Amino acid sequence: MSGDKVLIAAGVVAAGVASKFGWDWWNEKQEREDRDRARAENQRREQREREEAEEAQRVRAEQLAQEHAHRERLIEARNTIEKFEVDWRDNGNRVVIIDSNIWMDEKYHQLFEALPEQLKPINGSITIHPVQFDELTNLKNQNYRTTKSKLGRRAMKRIEQMQRQGVVNVSTESNEAKKGAYADTAILDLICEDGVDLTRAQIITDDRELRIRAHQKLKDAGAESFAALEGQEFQDQFFAYRVALDLVAKEEEE
Repeated sequence: MSGDKVLIAAGVVAAGVASKFGWDWWNEKQEREDRDRARAENQRREQREREEAEEAQRVRAEQLAQEHAHRERLIEARNTIEKFEVDWRDNGNRVVIIDSNIWMDEKYHQLFEALPEQLKPINGSITIHPVQFDELTNLKNQNYRTTKSKLGRRAMKRIEQMQRQGVVNVSTESNEAKKGAYADTAILDLICEDGVDLTRAQIITDDRELRIRAHQKLKDAGAESFAALEGQEFQDQFFAYRVALDLVAKEEEE
């Protein structure tokens, strides 16, 4: 074989070897890339699955927490309802008085609008002392344009509306209001009069002095439990009762 032919044959062999090496290298490269892609996809899938599992756990934990909180709210709501209704159903010798400053105050509009609806089913009632009624009448009868007359008329309107709905008891001693009638002293006398269960006496007033005097007078009379509440405090208790009723009613519907 001539030298040229030998060189050509060697070149062909070398080219073949090189071609095979190159092909093998390419295949290995593709396989590595495929494996890397598959590994990366598996890692992403596993990451997604972990995240989905964690999200499902978080959602479930949140649901359990909400269910627990809901059960706790229901328990609290039922306790609120029971306490409020037990207090207001005990009407034997109980004296519940709303002071004139509450009857006259505009900020208690929603309270007086809602109160009859809640008191009637539980036989709740409020007492208006004769002297208190006379005091409000005297205010109402002042010059029509004065602030005091306006406040007196507002109180009378509220009392009349609640009386018509059967939740206010008005005591009057005469057909005409006594001049100079002042309710605070009469209120203190009323809650300590003979036959009154002092542990069931309650007064609602924004007059701090009256609350202090009432507490002391009942303490001196031997009362161990007596409620003298600010108007806002009573309003908060009342609307907490209404919210509790709505929550329990909704639960029972479901």
